[in-house]
Amino acid sequence: LATLTVSRSYDIVAVFLGDETYDASMSAPTAIKVKAKISIKGGKGKMTGKVTPAIGQKIKVQRRSKGTWKTIVRGLVYGSGKWSFVRARPGTYRVVVPAGKNLLGTTSKTVKIT
Repeated sequence: LATLTVSRSYDIVAVFLGDETYDASMSAPTAIKVKAKISIKGGKGKMTGKVTPAIGQKIKVQRRSKGTWKTIVRGLVYGSGKWSFVRARPGTYRVVVPAGKNLLGTTSKTVKIT
C-alpha cells in the first residue's frame, strides 16, 4: 500500500517490474483529480482570495439573493491564483470552482460584504 500526495491532477500507472515467477506488467492509466483550494476574505465593498491550483482555472463569484445563489461574475485565474472583486453590493457571497476534466469542483465558505 502506498500513499501519494499531489498538488495538481495526474494520470498515473502502476508498474510491476516482474520477477522469476511473473512477467512485468503495467496498469491502465488512472486519473487522479485534485480538489481546488479556495481562500476568500470579505471587506467593505470588496472580496479577495486565492485559488490553487490556478492554471487557467475558471471561477464564479456568486451572491445569495432571495434564498438562491446567483452567479454575478465569471473569470479565469492564472499564475499566483489571486483574485479580487471590487464594488460588491452588500450581501453574502461565495466563490465556486466548477469541476473540470482533471479537477474536482469546490465551493468556498461564505463571506459578508458590507
